[in-house]
Amino acid sequence: MKSKTIFSISMAKNEMDIIESFVRYNSNILDGMIILDNGSTDDTLKILKQLQKEGLLIIILEDEDREFNQAFKMNKLLIKAVEEFNADIIVPLDADEFLISTTGENPRHILEKIEPHSFYHVPWKTYVPNFGQNELKKFMPSKITFVRENAEEMNKVILTGELVKDFSAELSKGNHRLVYKKKYENDIKQILNSGIQVAHFPIRSKTQGMLKISIGWLNTVCDVNRTKYQSWHRQQMFNELKRTGNLENEDIATLAKIYSTTTKLEKITTKEDPMDLSFCKNIEIKYTPDTINFLPDLLETCERISLDYLNCKKEYIEEKKRLAEKVHKLNSRVIKMKYLNNEGRSKAQILVSKFPSIYILLNSKKTGFNTALIYIKGYRAIKKNNLLDIGYYLRRYYTVRKSGVDPIMHYLYHGFSEGKKPSYSFDGEYYIKKYDDVKKSKLNPLVHYSLYGIKKGRKTTHAKKGL
Repeated sequence: MKSKTIFSISMAKNEMDIIESFVRYNSNILDGMIILDNGSTDDTLKILKQLQKEGLLIIILEDEDREFNQAFKMNKLLIKAVEEFNADIIVPLDADEFLISTTGENPRHILEKIEPHSFYHVPWKTYVPNFGQNELKKFMPSKITFVRENAEEMNKVILTGELVKDFSAELSKGNHRLVYKKKYENDIKQILNSGIQVAHFPIRSKTQGMLKISIGWLNTVCDVNRTKYQSWHRQQMFNELKRTGNLENEDIATLAKIYSTTTKLEKITTKEDPMDLSFCKNIEIKYTPDTINFLPDLLETCERISLDYLNCKKEYIEEKKRLAEKVHKLNSRVIKMKYLNNEGRSKAQILVSKFPSIYILLNSKKTGFNTALIYIKGYRAIKKNNLLDIGYYLRRYYTVRKSGVDPIMHYLYHGFSEGKKPSYSFDGEYYIKKYDDVKKSKLNPLVHYSLYGIKKGRKTTHAKKGL
């Protein structure tokens, strides 16, 4: 029987204490590993490249977008494994997970038995640090050898390429479930007792444990879908860490015991149960440093949350501004409609609007007859081109609205001298200062613009649009 091609797909970020152990061990089982570095700020990417240079078959991808978005990105890797590398079997793994068997053999032998339209649902086997033992060992499965017992464990999915090609199967968040359309339920087989498990090392040291508590709780707080009591153990430890600035080894071990399980702490026990490494070659740790600095990860998380808050605040301000503008425009439309329906206007004021020429000529003693004729043309041009925004003018200037006067006429004889604006896009003071011929003409700037400036495409304001 032809040997099947088995690939793992993973996302890694700031896992420098375990990434070398992860790659070296799982390389004894897999034909290749596709690893997406999700913007690590520690030596994770450097170590991966050293392992690749050494000759281990790992495909390293560098994430351009540091947003975690695990399900989306893992499914992209899933398709890549199938389409580009012709993977028959795909094993989604986190950087703290190691494939093991319950039969004492290389897990690969069990993986190759999977049928084309089947998938394995394999349980975690969570390891707990036992401080004081194996402290000097660097290979993680040799360093941490105790497992928790009597705890409800989560499951992970291992699937075939056929499920992706034939049924467009996808991974859920965390790779805990396989997602496919309901119509394929009878075509896809789930296998629960395959003989495969996933050795899980979520908490590995005091420093890493405190960081996991800090980052984990900060991310939990930011999760809009979180339930009221979600991660309450982590919250407790986070509060203790805030209060004292430190956690004891016992606290870190407790975190490992209760990590991602609903089982109560008092029911959980531990026992020594080291992983079988008998089939492994080349597991000597060469590139993992003695001291692990997790501060960059914490600072980056804080920075990301701050940037998310800043972006939300900007969006809120913009949305508030947009809604305010919408309300103002609606108010302006209502006010304009009332004016056009002559609500609150006297018969004399209505007549002025109907026969503006007569009113302008009657006021020619103030402006001169020739200027009055220009104002008559200007009034018509302003009205024709909607250069005075009636709704804007009457909404902004309450006394004008209350008086019932013709807004165009008001601006021509009073508004400009009072510093009023006929619309958000015309500034009379700016227009006069910018163009000398306007100042020399001694005309109302809006009249001048309606008759001459508009044809020349002149600027009417330097300010941004405002209400």
